[in-house]
Amino acid sequence: MVRALVLAGLVICLPLTAARALDLVEVPAGAVVRGDPAGEADETARTVTLGRFRLMRHEATNAAFAAFVAATGHLTSAERSGKGWVWDGRWNLVAGADWRHPFGPATTIAGQSDHP
Repeated sequence: MVRALVLAGLVICLPLTAARALDLVEVPAGAVVRGDPAGEADETARTVTLGRFRLMRHEATNAAFAAFVAATGHLTSAERSGKGWVWDGRWNLVAGADWRHPFGPATTIAGQSDHP
């Protein structure tokens, strides 16, 4: 049996035993308030309804994501565009920021393989 998993916007099919190893937690369907009334104009609070879904109990580590990238050749949207979103009290689009360079091209994830 195969289980579908969505990771970084991709649907990945895994053997059921591998899916179980991910420690997935089921989140029931329901309505949630999404957004921040104190945020930017495009963050207006609104109610959205979601179907049930599963997600990993723990975030993927840098090492796990690096293994995924090595196995699939996946490029993130930040790698494709050459810029990524960085939080420094508010979101800023920074040239050269991506998962390997989280705050821009002068930064690195070296020594943080077990971090999400």
